[in-house]
Amino acid sequence: MIFEDYCVHHRGLGEICDKLNRDLDRYPPPRRNRKDEMPLRQTWSRSQLRSLLRNPKYTGYNVWNRHDKRKGRPLIRPRSEWIWSPTPTHEAIVPRELFDQVEERAHRNKIAAKTPTTARPYHGAPVRKGRTYVLRGRVRCGMCGRRMEGSHQKHKNWYRCQYVTRRGPVAADVAGHPRVLGIKEETILDAILDFLGQRVFGPDRLRLLRAELAQATTASWKDNDAELDRLSREQSEVQRSLHRQTLRLEEHDNPNHPVVALATRRIEELAARQESIEEAINALRAKRPEGARPDEIAAMLDAIPDMRDALNEADESELIELFDAFDVCATYTKSTRRLELAASVTPELVAATVGRRKVFKPRPRYTSISDSEPLLANG
Repeated sequence: MIFEDYCVHHRGLGEICDKLNRDLDRYPPPRRNRKDEMPLRQTWSRSQLRSLLRNPKYTGYNVWNRHDKRKGRPLIRPRSEWIWSPTPTHEAIVPRELFDQVEERAHRNKIAAKTPTTARPYHGAPVRKGRTYVLRGRVRCGMCGRRMEGSHQKHKNWYRCQYVTRRGPVAADVAGHPRVLGIKEETILDAILDFLGQRVFGPDRLRLLRAELAQATTASWKDNDAELDRLSREQSEVQRSLHRQTLRLEEHDNPNHPVVALATRRIEELAARQESIEEAINALRAKRPEGARPDEIAAMLDAIPDMRDALNEADESELIELFDAFDVCATYTKSTRRLELAASVTPELVAATVGRRKVFKPRPRYTSISDSEPLLANG
C-alpha cells in the first residue's frame, strides 16, 4: 500500500505518514530502536517511510554492497554498485518494477525542485552566511527526548523540536506532543549562566552541590566500604587464628601428637579461607561503584576556580568551548515550562583548569526574558 501510494497515487511522504498515523491499530508502526526511545506513543515517521521505500529486500531479492561504512562517505552506495542475488531468496512483497518506480519518482522530484518557475525563478542554492548556535546539540525536548534543532526567527536564535517535521501533525496529536515547541536561545543561556555561576563556579557551590551529588553515590559507596571493612576484620581474625595454631605446633615436638594433627588441619582450613578473603577484597576494590566518592566530589568542586567574571564576559566561541568542557545540556518541557540543566565535572577537567584562568573578551550581557509563567531551573 505504501509503495502504491507513493509511486502510483503520487502521494508525498507527509501525506502517507498522516494516513498511517490516523489508524495506528490498523497500521501499527515499526518497533522502536534504541535511538528512538521516547515516552510518547510510537507513531510512523518520514524517515521510516523513506527507509522502507528504498529497501530492495521487499522485492524478494537479497542485495549486498548497499551500505558504505567508511567515514566521510555517503551511507548508501549508488544503485549501480548494488549486488543483487541471481534469483529471489524469499517471498516478495512488492514487484521489482514497483520498487524501481521509487527511484524514478525521486529523480523526477529532484529535477522538478531545480526547474525555474515563472513565480520564482531558480538561481541555484541560496548562499547563506553560517550562523552560530552556542547550544547546538545540547538542548533536548523533555517530551520526546530528541535533540532540538537551531532555528533563526525574528532576529533571534531559537531551538525547536522537529517532532512534527519528522512525523507529521497527526502523529503529534495522537502522541500528545505540541505541534509547535520552541524556546529562545537567550532564555536558556540566561539559565545556564546562572546555573554555572551558582552551582559550579560560585563560592556556595560546595554547599549547594555536595548533598545533591553525594546523595546519588553515597549509598553504593557505603555498601562497598561496609563490605570491605567486614572482609578486612575477618581477614585480621583469620591471621590471629593462624598465629595461635602456629604456637600450638611449636609446643609439641612429636609430629604424631593429636594436637599437632588438629592444628595442622585447622591451619589448612584457615589458609584456604584467607586466600578466598583476599580474592574477594581484590575483586571488590577492582569493581568500584559508579561515580566518585562524596569526598572526591567535594575535592573536585573545590578545585574549580571562580570563573564567574570570565563567564559573563565570554563570547560565543568561548561559551561553546566552555559548554563542551563541562558537557552542559538542557532539557525543556513545554507542558510544565520546566528547564532542567546538567553539567559534568571530571578529574581530568579539574586538572586542566586548576592554575589556569582564561581571559575572555568582553561581550554584551544577555538580558532576562520576562514571561507570564517563568521557567524553573534545577540541576
